[in-house]
Amino acid sequence: MPSSNYKGLSCIDTKTALTTARARENELTNSQNNAAIGDTVGVLFVLLPVGSIFGADKEGQLAQAKGEVLALQGAVLINCDEKTAATKSAKPNGESVSARLVKIKELLQAGLITQQEADEKKKAILNAL
Repeated sequence: MPSSNYKGLSCIDTKTALTTARARENELTNSQNNAAIGDTVGVLFVLLPVGSIFGADKEGQLAQAKGEVLALQGAVLINCDEKTAATKSAKPNGESVSARLVKIKELLQAGLITQQEADEKKKAILNAL
């Protein structure tokens, strides 16, 4: 899945979609791990991969979810031009510096931005003082 599929999204929408896709990937990873355990137990006791036979295998869906996460990570780079975003965040917009820093912390905790992005935005705000 190419990153260009997400070209029309805003930066925040792209990051929200990435967070959702990562959660889906984690859920499918857990499900696939459980299916693998079921297969192992099934082979040991009944000589059949029980999880795979009864449809617990999520390998295809997991691969698709991983592709979506990779595409969204690329789209974040495209849709959230970091140089422009850092410059915009450094400009005064009526909010206090502390309020802007709190917003960055909230975005980080919500998983909408990475630690590196948070550090860059924080640095840009503090450098504008």
